[in-house]
Amino acid sequence: MFLPRFQTKLLALAIIVGLLYLLTTQGVTPRTPATFSYPFSHHNATSDPSPPLVPATPSGDEKEATEPESKPQPLSPPKAPNTPVQQDSRPKESNEAKGSQTAVPSTKIQAPQYTPLPIEPGIPKATSRPDTTKAAHVMNQTSKANTTEGQIDFWKEFAPLLASAVPDCPPPERLGKAEAQPFNYKPTERYDVLSMPDDDIAKMKAAHEKFLAGLHGKPAELIYTPGTRGLVTTAGGSYLPVFAVSLRMLRRTGTTLPMEVFLADQKEYESYICDHVFPKLNARCVVLSDILDAAPHAVSISHYQYKVFAMIFSSFEEVLFLDSDAFALHDSDQLFTSEPFTNHGLVTWPDYWASSASPMYYKIAGQPVPPLSIRQSTESGELLLNKNTHTKSLLLATYYNYYGSHYYTLFSQGAAGEGDKETFIAAAYALNETFYQVAEPVKAIGHATSKGWHGSAMVQYDPMEDYNLTQHDIWHNRDKDAGGASPPRPFFLHVNVPRLNPAKVFDHEEHTTNIKGEPQHLWQGDTIHALFGGDVEKQVWEEVKWVSCELENKFETWKDVKGLCDKATKYLQGAFGSSGEQSKEPEKPLAKPAQEASKTKEEAPHPFGASSEKST
Repeated sequence: MFLPRFQTKLLALAIIVGLLYLLTTQGVTPRTPATFSYPFSHHNATSDPSPPLVPATPSGDEKEATEPESKPQPLSPPKAPNTPVQQDSRPKESNEAKGSQTAVPSTKIQAPQYTPLPIEPGIPKATSRPDTTKAAHVMNQTSKANTTEGQIDFWKEFAPLLASAVPDCPPPERLGKAEAQPFNYKPTERYDVLSMPDDDIAKMKAAHEKFLAGLHGKPAELIYTPGTRGLVTTAGGSYLPVFAVSLRMLRRTGTTLPMEVFLADQKEYESYICDHVFPKLNARCVVLSDILDAAPHAVSISHYQYKVFAMIFSSFEEVLFLDSDAFALHDSDQLFTSEPFTNHGLVTWPDYWASSASPMYYKIAGQPVPPLSIRQSTESGELLLNKNTHTKSLLLATYYNYYGSHYYTLFSQGAAGEGDKETFIAAAYALNETFYQVAEPVKAIGHATSKGWHGSAMVQYDPMEDYNLTQHDIWHNRDKDAGGASPPRPFFLHVNVPRLNPAKVFDHEEHTTNIKGEPQHLWQGDTIHALFGGDVEKQVWEEVKWVSCELENKFETWKDVKGLCDKATKYLQGAFGSSGEQSKEPEKPLAKPAQEASKTKEEAPHPFGASSEKST
């Protein structure tokens, strides 16, 4: 009885020893995920041992139009810890271009189940990443990142690098205007309407190279509190009331992330709003001129240039930038903890148009000219950025914006939306840093006017659901049906025509009233409620009414404006049959992922919403 058991044990021991020998001498090759060929992202391949996926080879003349001659050399960008490095990839041909239909995976992407949003903003609290061991960022802490002095120290070190790489020549001359081309994934011809002497091109190229050399030497270190995330915007003047509406809508979604509101100068700092109103919604005002004026700088900063400086001087490591008129429809916290942000570090959203960047820019940057079919142009009203992994991209984007008189022309050639919007992806591409641009096309929604249909807002879609679709090779920007897969849910609403400033919006009667003079919806159509999962416009106008009534005469730009509360109340009643008095449950709540409903957050009415605060 003893002998067989002993032999059995010896046999088991021999098997274990054999397995250990194989593991230690042969090594175990980890399984490498299949590379996806995705034209809306750019990946660093510096640490990936596996060969790149070879895209399908176009035939004939199409090959020259779709393939850049060479790949940019990696410049060893910083890598986030525990972030997978993916292979560089180029766009696959479309099904139509191949002349055959590619089968869509049999697994259909299911739409998430939804639960109602809270009707009233709760009391927000500052939050930080749960997986970090570093101290959480609270809005009133006295860390260096949260002080003007800390940001001034950075600016004093970084400003000389910007100044040393000035393009010592006039901006490019526009001989025409690049027309707005709707994006088409098929190859089309790139506009080239700029003129510049060869000597000036050489000067811009030398300046660009000098700035890059400074980045790869010992650049100034960004000042932020490690392990934190938050939202950032720029506002001031007539944009401040618009942002107040946007902030109220943001808190409806349940996010408690802190918000930093950057103002151009002290003239835009409104004490009542910044010291009493915004802090109750976990937002604080930061004055850019207090930082920028501390160091000599030859360029006057204005308009589009403020955005990148707001991101640089924000105290957060991970930033969601939102224009003051961009409205979040869902809890933004989840964007920071999900792909594509966790494995790309930079996420952008598309514009309506194809890229209108000049070939001259790529010559100056030393990059191959990409085909127009690779991705849409960028709409930068919403942008996700990890300042730790993408420090150099952010600093190069700052260079492009700082010398916007030169680079805005190079990036847009006078096309629609010329400004900062193309600078972020261009910087990441030039530095070979990862990024992801949402593939789902932006959707225009609007209303009827006496002159016809008028666009009023831009619908931008969920990057998490979009990423899930593209990983299954499902592209709504190429095939609207996309094998029957549901599109991503709307995530942001960029309301820019007209902007929802209560002091001005009711002056645009062609938008707010129909041909009979009756109040009308800004966003019309039989499918609007289905698109958003509820009456989102009613909720937005409830916040317009709230801001109009509770803050009447409180904004500096409203001092001489009368009757805003009455106008907003009458409009809400006429257009929606509601006076704006919020009930406990919305009639048709916006959609929200079921998994977010399990979070335990305070839903008590915010003290800022109390009637005792109402202006007289």
